[in-house]
Amino acid sequence: MSPLSRLPRKDDATPAAHAFHAHLTEHAGEYFPEIGPRSVDVSLRREDARPYSTMYEFRIDGGATARSVLVKQPAARERAERPRDAPIRDRPRRAAVLDPARKSEAEFAALEMIHAAFGRLADPRFGTVAPLDFVRPQQALVMEKIESPRLTEILMRGRRGPRSRPGEALAPLRTAGAWLRAWHALDGLAPTGVRHATRDEFVAYVAAQTRYLASGTRHADLLGRVRARVETVAATALPAELPLGITHGDFAPRNVLVGPEGRVTVIDTLARWRAPVYEDLGDFLFALKASKPQVYAQGAVFGAPVLASWEEAFLDGYFGAERRPYAALRLFEAQALLDRWASAHRAALGATGPAAVKSRLRMTPITRYLSRCLERLCGAFDQEDPPR
Repeated sequence: MSPLSRLPRKDDATPAAHAFHAHLTEHAGEYFPEIGPRSVDVSLRREDARPYSTMYEFRIDGGATARSVLVKQPAARERAERPRDAPIRDRPRRAAVLDPARKSEAEFAALEMIHAAFGRLADPRFGTVAPLDFVRPQQALVMEKIESPRLTEILMRGRRGPRSRPGEALAPLRTAGAWLRAWHALDGLAPTGVRHATRDEFVAYVAAQTRYLASGTRHADLLGRVRARVETVAATALPAELPLGITHGDFAPRNVLVGPEGRVTVIDTLARWRAPVYEDLGDFLFALKASKPQVYAQGAVFGAPVLASWEEAFLDGYFGAERRPYAALRLFEAQALLDRWASAHRAALGATGPAAVKSRLRMTPITRYLSRCLERLCGAFDQEDPPR
């Protein structure tokens, strides 16, 4: 019996969508054996073009069984840029940027490793995304879609107001912390290499970040003070050789899915490096305090007591009864902040035409909020107790 197929009208779907539709129709029975050789109805539900990739969501209906599938295709390698009179100096980065094709393959390999490693853990608190295929001609990942909200959606229920429900986020935050601890402790994964493994490398990277921002912003005094404080505090707060683990590289609430019974599934990692475990922790702590709504509202969306309770829940999941290394965490939270600031600054410099005006207008609230956060962090670097 020949498989059924369904796409939007010809003019509504791109050639790539048609190609992936044909591929899924042919291989649906291999991906989902429970569907078997029966006829399947494959339908395109969504096509979402992003700066670095395009996401396609398909529904595979086998009658009694139906599955949602995501296909992620990288953007073309050659990203067109308008000519400029002078080249833009790139910002400091923790690691070299992979070209889209290599990144796509690395992401699929990471999906396979995570699926296998967490499958062996058999911890009911943690889920995984099932990797289904890597379509080499289009350098595209095929994976089963997890029908769960992102942690960011749950956090937004804690915003200020009469219907605020900040307590709903506490349990998934603890589980996210526990997931990260398990991730850092995994053996058997094969990252590309080791980076920023020492205190001196951390201090040098922060110095590069602050010099870059000081040369193009009006906050040279603040950035100079931060650089000096980091060097001083790191000398006593960080060991010469930093504790390493396989880092996620973009560990933030937007990459944490929360399913039934609070089960946590983490997405969007390349698992490329062994690096300081404090990086993922600092990234997450900063992301809690600097979501886009919070930044543009200048801190008015979430109150300080709520943010403090969320931070402690996450750290409780990671450290349990262990003492929290707050000084180290604040230092790496500052690194995450400087990365975010440098990324936004570089994007604003690189924008041309009408987009340049919009991009530079966006920088005003971003710079104001991040500079205030950095001031507070600078004063908390050597505090070994959580802020009240």
